[in-house]
Amino acid sequence: MKKIIFAPAVFALIFAGVMNGEVTRKVTEKYPDGKTKSIVYYNIGKEVATEVVDEKGAMTVKGNIPDGKVLEYDEAGKVTVERTFKGNKRNGWAKYFSKDGLLSYEVNIKDNLSDGAGREYWEDGKTVKSEETFSKDKLNGPKKFFSKDGKLSFEINFVDNKKDGDINIYYRNGKIKSKQQYKNDMKEGSFKLYYLSGKVRRQGEYKNDLKDGIFKEYFEDGKPAFEDSYSSGSYLQGKAFDKDGKSADIYESTLKSVMAGDFDSDFERLRMAFTKTSNYDPYNSDENKDSMYKAFRNEKYEEALKLGKAILEKEYVDMDTQMVCSMCYMKTKNEELEEFHRQVFYGLLNSILDSGDGKTPETAYRVIKVREEYVLLSEQGYKVLKQSLVKAKTGNCDLMEVKNMETGEESKSYFNVKISMDYILNKFKDLKETKE
Repeated sequence: MKKIIFAPAVFALIFAGVMNGEVTRKVTEKYPDGKTKSIVYYNIGKEVATEVVDEKGAMTVKGNIPDGKVLEYDEAGKVTVERTFKGNKRNGWAKYFSKDGLLSYEVNIKDNLSDGAGREYWEDGKTVKSEETFSKDKLNGPKKFFSKDGKLSFEINFVDNKKDGDINIYYRNGKIKSKQQYKNDMKEGSFKLYYLSGKVRRQGEYKNDLKDGIFKEYFEDGKPAFEDSYSSGSYLQGKAFDKDGKSADIYESTLKSVMAGDFDSDFERLRMAFTKTSNYDPYNSDENKDSMYKAFRNEKYEEALKLGKAILEKEYVDMDTQMVCSMCYMKTKNEELEEFHRQVFYGLLNSILDSGDGKTPETAYRVIKVREEYVLLSEQGYKVLKQSLVKAKTGNCDLMEVKNMETGEESKSYFNVKISMDYILNKFKDLKETKE
């Protein structure tokens, strides 16, 4: 006699359906990228329908899925998804549950497409984390995000799945913190950053997703603090002023703000201003770095911190050192300083991301040394396969051929290295003039 053997997960699914008199479903096959390929539906443990999803997402059903609720279980026999069907299609609310059985997300479905409200919940399964509106499977209208105590933290407007309109970020008291205009999924138009008092702190314009023109920053009394000039995302030059209106050192003024814990400071200005200081050398690494890494690996965190602080005194914009310091403070249970250095790290990283999209030489990320390229790519989950230098109108670029470590997909990223190349050319020029 031929034996029939059920996989434990399938058996648990069928058993649960029989015991509870439920309609259930089980994903039986997936594509290599993890997307669902085929599903089997059961009514009181009996197979009643199969559904095949092609690579474009189109669904074909064979059989009859009973109208009403259809449950999906995990291998432990817990409900993970509750969907509503009518006429062999998803129609009504789809609800997703955490491992603890709490509601994590729900969305209204019409004829297999998201249509209407969608809500994500915090860990308690009750407090709304975000809410959005769909129209025929596309985001349309505002998407709002809320803190754990229910306060609005920021909102984004969508038109057909693309950011379009204002993106607003709010302070805890509900007042506006920043406002950025978007058009067709790109930053386009004005940007404003506000003090808690409601007064404008920084303002400027974006064009084609990049800073363009003059960005002005003010003290809270309205007097000028900084004035920065950009062209298609490239930082050209800047000015700094003290509270009396006198000219100030732009690097030291920005650094002072960052070290005081002001993470709304302009980190791109900080990096670019650093390149004008005597400590800037993109081709020589601080001798303390290897010792810092070694101390960290050997769990000598106080020693690593001492070395890290020495590096940051010379080069505060070094992202590797900022992250090592953050990790050292995490290991030594100093949450405040762990968070401080983590914020600085991501402030520096995001300033690179804000300088371009890396997709073409013309929209390359703007870096001040090669190591920044590797840090950014690592944070994005890429492994570098090949590095080469290419010429572009905006300056020489590093072409990084990379592989996504999760999906295996290969792609290219461009980094504008004009600043570091100019540095070495000027060094050669100075050396030649000295010899002559």
